[in-house]
Order: sequence, then C-alpha cells, then structure tokens
Amino acid sequence: MTAEILTLRQVPVEPPPAFSAAVNVDLLQKIRMAPVPVLFLCASEEADWQGFCSSPEFTERREIVLDSKLVEPSIHQPQPRRIVHVYLHECAHRLMPDHDHDTAFFCLSLLLHLRAGKIGRHMWFAASLYDIHDDVEFETPELFLKRFDWAWRLATSLAESERTAEECATLIHQKYPKFCEWLGAVPAREEAAQRRCEEAALHLKNLQSALDSARADRLLFFVFGAVVGLLLLATFFL
Repeated sequence: MTAEILTLRQVPVEPPPAFSAAVNVDLLQKIRMAPVPVLFLCASEEADWQGFCSSPEFTERREIVLDSKLVEPSIHQPQPRRIVHVYLHECAHRLMPDHDHDTAFFCLSLLLHLRAGKIGRHMWFAASLYDIHDDVEFETPELFLKRFDWAWRLATSLAESERTAEECATLIHQKYPKFCEWLGAVPAREEAAQRRCEEAALHLKNLQSALDSARADRLLFFVFGAVVGLLLLATFFL
C-alpha cells in the first residue's frame, strides 16, 4: 500500500488583523528596523514556545516564526503587548544570528524594547532575564550585575542614537568580545585589589606599632629625664 504523504509549502498571506495592529509602520519607525518576515505556525498543545528563529540557511526569506495563537482569538483575545514582545525577541535573534541568549543578545533585545516605547506600560518592562541566561547560569551574582550593567548602559545609549537596529546589532557584536575579555579578568583584578588592601592594612598596622613604640620611647625618655633632673636638684641642695 502506498502511503499518502502530506506536503506543505509557505505562501504569502494577508497579515492577521491583530498582528497588523500591533506590529505596524509606526513601531518599525520607532525601533528603526527593516521589516522581518513572519511565518505563522500553530504550536502543539505540548509546545512551550511562542516564537523561534531558525538559522538563515534554513529559511526561505530569513523569516522568523510566531505561534498563530498569539494573533488569533481563542480563549483569550490577542494581546498587542505580547505580540510585539515576541516579535522583537525573535527579531533580535535574526539580527544577531551568532548569539543565543547571551549578554550581547540581551543588550540588543533591551534596545529594541526601549525604542518600542509604551504599549500600556513601557515595553522595556517586558525584557526578560531569560534573554541573558546562557551567560549567567554558572556565575556569581556580582558578575551578573557587571553583565547587566554593561548591557543596560550600552542599550540605553544606542536607543537614543540615530543608528538603525541593524547597525546597533553590528556595533554590539563588535564590542562584546572586548567586554568578555574585561569581564574574564575581573577575578584576577579583584584578587589583586584584595591583596593590595591586605598589604595596606598590614602596613598601617606596622606603622601604628612603630608610632606606639615611639610614643613609649618618648615617655620613657621623659620619665628618665625627670628622674635625672630631680637627682641633680637634690644634689644641688645637699
């Protein structure tokens, strides 16, 4: 018996109204990014994704994928804020294909959310620590704060610039290796700083001991001088 194989192809369709209302020309102008094509797929009930971004070589038009349930009325009405968040997250992946959820990716994702402005609330509130989890899983909170600080400062600076999102992605990608080199040397620098502090504390302790000893010597000299003076005075009157 010959099995009948289901075959599928991608074809252009009209954007779902909920998607067009959320991801529109105004949004693209605010984030200064060229439109990224979207393929809508219906995720299975067991799936835990709302979007994904395949490597460019596995796509037809460098498209990203969004779960169609995001834009189709079902139990819940489509949420513009959620649609924009997932779209921006996957667009960040498209613009930085060499990065997963590392500090550079988090920086770009945060930048796009900052530029998106408000949809109810500020969109940057939707930026998640999930976007940086590849880098911080085995690190200390102190190193995480340094990663977050670098990403936040660079994202907020670039968000105010006239650079396109694509130019920002390139710049972040170029700056990231130098930051990683700097961050990798942090433990050695902190150890050296701690050693200098300990040496300084020891030096101060030795100096204090020397001062205390000098004070004791001066006191002894004063007492000795006083005794000698009294003896001489007594001799004078005898």
